[in-house]
Amino acid sequence: MNSYQEQIEFMAANPPPDNIHEIQLTVHQFLSQHIDHRDHRIAFITSGGTSVPLERNTVRFIENFSSGKRGSASAEYFIRCGYIVIFLYRKSSLQPFQRHWRSLNFLDSLECHCNSDNEAVITVNNPKLLTSLQCYQQARSQGKLLVIDYTTLFDYLHLLHAITKELKVFHSRALVYLAAAVSDFYLPLERMTEHKIQSANEKLTIQLEAVPKMLKVLIDEWISNAYIVSFKLETDQKILIEKAQRSLQKYSHQLVIANLLQSRETRVVMVTLAGQEVIEMSNDEIESDKEIEEKIISYIVMKHQHYVSL
Repeated sequence: MNSYQEQIEFMAANPPPDNIHEIQLTVHQFLSQHIDHRDHRIAFITSGGTSVPLERNTVRFIENFSSGKRGSASAEYFIRCGYIVIFLYRKSSLQPFQRHWRSLNFLDSLECHCNSDNEAVITVNNPKLLTSLQCYQQARSQGKLLVIDYTTLFDYLHLLHAITKELKVFHSRALVYLAAAVSDFYLPLERMTEHKIQSANEKLTIQLEAVPKMLKVLIDEWISNAYIVSFKLETDQKILIEKAQRSLQKYSHQLVIANLLQSRETRVVMVTLAGQEVIEMSNDEIESDKEIEEKIISYIVMKHQHYVSL
């Protein structure tokens, strides 16, 4: 069986989320605001982990965890650079702008009192919270940010397909930034129990199947003219660049961001077919709480501008 056939059968065997048609309509309406503006560029960002259910009525699952920090931070910097952003994120992972609130005691940052008309007035007394709130509201009111959540691996892949299909009309103006941590293995639907796996037995053996690689079909079929960015995360420096280069050769996309688990927040390597460039944070930048995503997105915006002009 060829890889395309595997992908088709995988998608057919694992049903999409119940609300996929509503999401497609929302995405279509959101993008229709921008299709006639030739200077508008779209960044479709995937972010967070994926859940692989072990039962049809799911209680137990295998989690491919990701906080969503890289994806959510990148979304903010894309918006700052003038991009329109569709942000597909794992439910409960970090979101753009809202991520800044996670480290705050939210209620302690607000004050509530009544004015002369006995109306409740809420005052934000934390500058960081106020700035992120203003940026979020501005992005939403200007039609620059659409957020969509998913939970399972199957939800993610069906939504990835649906959204890239809607983006196809933007051709090279579309950029796909695949920052989600996607599970490599899953339990087929026909092998799932209907109800919760019982714990009476002391041992449980589950045989998982490999998830078909979707990057090739995404590039060749779903959204062929877009600028595609994927990630390669490893723990061994010796194989990192080689695996990133192999991915580019196999899938023929534009950019792989290669990073090591232990240094991913301070150093990445931008790998293209033409070569590689290291992006690194200085000690001063680290101490002043600068984020490497700002540098990453600045590099990508420059590369995407060149790609659009070809």
